[in-house]
Amino acid sequence: MRKIFLSVVLSTLSFLGISQTETFKYAHSNETKVTQNQIPLTDPWAGGLNNPQFNKMDVNLDGKMDIVIFDRDGQTIKVFLKDSVIGSENYYYSHESGKYFPNDVNDYLLLRDYNNDGKQDIFTNNTPYFNHGNGMKVYKNVSDTILKFELITAMLPAMYGSNLSTVYSLAFDYPSIDDIDGDGDLDIVAAASFFLSFQYYENVSSTHDSLEFVYREACWGQFFQSTDDSVHLNSTCKGGHSSGSPNRHTGSSITTLDLNGDGIKEALLGDPDRQNMIMVTNGGTPTAAHMNNVNYQYPGPTSNSINLSSFNIAFHLDVNEDSRRDLIIAPNQYQGSSDTGAVWYYKNFGADDNPNFQLISTGFLGENQIDVGTRALPTFGDISGDSIPDLLIGNTGYFQSYDPAIFQTSYKSQISYYKNVGTKNFPEFALQTIDLLNQDTTEIVRVSPTLGDIDGDGDMDLLFGETNGNIHYYKNIASIGDEAIFVFQTDHFMGQNFGPNCSPLLYDIDKDNKLDLLVGQKNGHVKLYMNQGTVSNPIFTATITDTLGGVYHYKPGFDNSMVPSIGDLKGDSNTIFMVGNADGLLLFYEGIDADYLGAYTEVDRIKVSNNPIAPAVVNINHSDSLELFVGEQQGGILAFQMDSNMFVPDDTTSIFKLQMNTKSLQIYPNPSDGNFTFRMNSDLGLGTINIYDLTGKNVYKTSVSVSSKNQEFQVSPTGILPGIYLVTVSMKDTIYRRKIIIQ
Repeated sequence: MRKIFLSVVLSTLSFLGISQTETFKYAHSNETKVTQNQIPLTDPWAGGLNNPQFNKMDVNLDGKMDIVIFDRDGQTIKVFLKDSVIGSENYYYSHESGKYFPNDVNDYLLLRDYNNDGKQDIFTNNTPYFNHGNGMKVYKNVSDTILKFELITAMLPAMYGSNLSTVYSLAFDYPSIDDIDGDGDLDIVAAASFFLSFQYYENVSSTHDSLEFVYREACWGQFFQSTDDSVHLNSTCKGGHSSGSPNRHTGSSITTLDLNGDGIKEALLGDPDRQNMIMVTNGGTPTAAHMNNVNYQYPGPTSNSINLSSFNIAFHLDVNEDSRRDLIIAPNQYQGSSDTGAVWYYKNFGADDNPNFQLISTGFLGENQIDVGTRALPTFGDISGDSIPDLLIGNTGYFQSYDPAIFQTSYKSQISYYKNVGTKNFPEFALQTIDLLNQDTTEIVRVSPTLGDIDGDGDMDLLFGETNGNIHYYKNIASIGDEAIFVFQTDHFMGQNFGPNCSPLLYDIDKDNKLDLLVGQKNGHVKLYMNQGTVSNPIFTATITDTLGGVYHYKPGFDNSMVPSIGDLKGDSNTIFMVGNADGLLLFYEGIDADYLGAYTEVDRIKVSNNPIAPAVVNINHSDSLELFVGEQQGGILAFQMDSNMFVPDDTTSIFKLQMNTKSLQIYPNPSDGNFTFRMNSDLGLGTINIYDLTGKNVYKTSVSVSSKNQEFQVSPTGILPGIYLVTVSMKDTIYRRKIIIQ
């Protein structure tokens, strides 16, 4: 079954389930190594986590339960596949797996099996929160050999007495979908409309395989919360709301689970005004809940107690596959909560229905990724003096605080520096600092950097734009070949204001050997400033065009920030203008080479996210094409490489083949049972054999010494499941690649 699934993955490659055209085919890559504090990251290019919601399901149909994350900040689905080690807590990012989910999941995602067929279905909000969504839509899991979903209802109905209405669930809340009354089907507990009690919808399906809900009560468990977050027990519900309850505030999460082995559901409550979780104990019955005790510091009061920024959600799932569900806590205050180190994993050392949760990690999954807080803005250039590109990442900032009274978040914006400690063919990035310019301040917001030799002295200088439209200039005063020393020059570059959320890019657009300046702006434009000065003394003057190439993407009332990038993507002397927009679209345009001041033609687009993205292209492995790195809202980076370096479609068979180094490296038998022979026909010397699965995960690695041409080597990797893999042999300055099918 896994082999069938992987074949379909190959034939439908895309970013987010929205297909791109055939012009530029990129595949996610996890091949480039990254270390932080000398510790290798296992998933450096997974894009970061801000407001993750956790679910378990078998995504690739291999019999193991994977982790599916919906991140509210970014509105994206990320899949982490379970590794082959039984009992481990190890998962690895699979970018391609996200495309099997609907692209209209909004604000919350709960994977629950409502029809008892053993397959997880989808419950989500009917419309995004900014459109005032207040109901649920449901997708049925109709998978066969691949994961598939079918919309069952766009607005989940419920009976209110003799009247048909809908299950009410605000987009900003997080409901419980659970078997509350113990009869074998899924019920719903969700925050009430105007008062912070919890409404109960009972599923009355006689066969326990349908969605037949009846509204039962306005305050399930006979409790409500006040605006000061205190819980009031023994509440009566009259007139459709909790007696004595004040008007509710925005946002509430509830997770139901049995915490004491009595078969009755307790509740964990999260709130935008609290940094922890509240637990209320159920002293009633499965059909008549009655909360009789409150713990405001669950699971404490001990050092285990949760202490995150605000609006935490508890996710009850089995992380290590030991048949005992664990607990994950993460914040869900949209752009108003901790954005790094904010996924707390509590392992269950007790029974499934009588747990003993102990804190294991405060950065589950996220600690293995590059994550610079909120909205990563990457750029590349050699600042270490060794003639290979390093990586700088700006950001909106690291979360500092949130003021709910004025709905304002305070960030600390900085530039992270990842030095390329590899070679021109084998890049490897090592974190040097998260604050390259020593900007320990919250006064500058949204740092968007670019590198270029502005003063003509042969090294890279640094510009960065910020929210208020200023561009800051730092001159590199280091000697040629030395590590950069950036010295502040001005925070009003050229004495101009370049527009809110400006994202500068230094590039010689007219090929006169002088760097010009492109600036992405919040209004959906990219403005071009031509260098009318000299190489060493530039004078940037705005052109008469409002936006470069006529490229314009604007949606009234939204952040329309544009981030530009330019490069010869395929190595075919065709310059491509690329922008990432606020809707998560990556757009490709031709026309610069013919007339850089004329109208450009869109030749491709890829849906990467549902929030602003920031692209950067660079050749980091000395190949014929440029690699693509995309900064995400969640603070991480996605890495992609041209499919010509991996798998490309074969028009005659619709099966993917490799179009690279097919004569220099031969593998047989292919397909293989896992044991195969490879033969080298070119380079001699020491090398490395790597085998990668389709997510870019390295599943096998060994060294090799080639002493003669046509020398053969036996390879017998263990623990590799059936599927399609990429075999690479790294020799001197060349990487040889071939596809292999393991049956």
